Amino acid sequence: MRVITSSLLVLGLALSMSLGCADPGEKKSETEPQALTYHKDVRPLLEQHCTSCHVKGGLAPFPLTSFKLLDTYKEKVVTSVKNRTMPPWHADKACGVDYQHDISLSDAEIQTFTKWLEEGAKEGDEKDYKAPTAKENSNQLPRVDLKLKIETPYNQKKFPDDYHCFVMDWPHKTTKYVTGFHVVPGNEAIVHHVIIYLVTPEQVAAYSKLDAAEDGPGYTCYGGSGGPSRGWLGAWAPGGPAAPYPEGTGIKIEPGSKIVMQVHYNSFTPNPDADQTVVELMLSDKVEKEARIIPFTNPAWLDSKKMKIAANDKEAFHEFSVKLAAYVKAEVDIHSASLHLHTLGKSGNIFIEREDGSEECLLNIKHWDFNWQRSYGFKKVRTLGMNDKLGIRCTWDNSQANQPYANGKQIESKDVYWGEGTTDEMCLGVLYVTMKSK
Repeated sequence: MRVITSSLLVLGLALSMSLGCADPGEKKSETEPQALTYHKDVRPLLEQHCTSCHVKGGLAPFPLTSFKLLDTYKEKVVTSVKNRTMPPWHADKACGVDYQHDISLSDAEIQTFTKWLEEGAKEGDEKDYKAPTAKENSNQLPRVDLKLKIETPYNQKKFPDDYHCFVMDWPHKTTKYVTGFHVVPGNEAIVHHVIIYLVTPEQVAAYSKLDAAEDGPGYTCYGGSGGPSRGWLGAWAPGGPAAPYPEGTGIKIEPGSKIVMQVHYNSFTPNPDADQTVVELMLSDKVEKEARIIPFTNPAWLDSKKMKIAANDKEAFHEFSVKLAAYVKAEVDIHSASLHLHTLGKSGNIFIEREDGSEECLLNIKHWDFNWQRSYGFKKVRTLGMNDKLGIRCTWDNSQANQPYANGKQIESKDVYWGEGTTDEMCLGVLYVTMKSK
């Protein structure tokens, strides 16, 4: 992660002065600082940090792919940039981790936007445009080898929360590895999150039975996939971009497997439009290291009321840590981390407590925003030793002022616990790991 602090570089004014009287016919020479323009200064930044979402039909509410479009929203855009709400990058730089595909703007880049607006938001000459060297943010995989789609449009049945699972055939007859993952929600207004579970050949019968037991497409599945699978291929929540997995790694899928797509629908409005969400996968025939996606939390929070968030508590807090040796028999390399809380979430932190007692931050989100959730990949892999502890801590704002609205009326603050509903809460970390190289 980088923060670049810069001041405006003012070109020196060259004044020709004589020691005696100035020649009336002599002209003063001075170089005026050039005004910032859309094509020369702002457009490259938009293309590098913004237009993977701000395109026609994209995730963002309006496109920013031309001067005319930006001119319409320029005040809103610059305000969002100054407040660092856009681009949506919530990993705290003070965590000290260098993340891949950092879409955040530096102080100098923010200053470019603000000064451009202050100087009159000029378009400039298109000949001055130079394409950015790299686009850090992408809402597309480098390639899509397989698309899996909910076969029949699904209408939400339960309100406000409906967890529904869809069983999908795996078409390949040879072993494959999932090396990239992307979800395209069919109805963004109601899709709260999506988890893709791997069903191994020996687990297929259990899921076929679940699917057949309920009329219509899929089956109700509050709390996981409803069956024996614990393996994730990927997860998506609002704001999640396309996710190519770390180079040389992938999640193994054997022939005869199936896929279960769990979709959490949330709507306080009856009869929303149907959904037909799609998952896009990038595949390889072999990888250097087999990977796994590990959801991490305190198991006690799931099955009891130990994760209590008291009514009207503005600073509710819970923390958990455990030694790696309690779960596996070898060190693991952690390639990425993400957090998942619900709408009362205030902050979250995933960390390693080293054997010597020191703490190493993996991911810290100081200002949780439910609408923008993503995985943060590490440029340098972090190794979790056998005697190290992996930890997670979360805070919530359960004050009356922070309660959501239902049917135009604000919900009364009440005690909240871990749960699957949007008005329940979670404190969940998700890690992409491989076994430590010898």
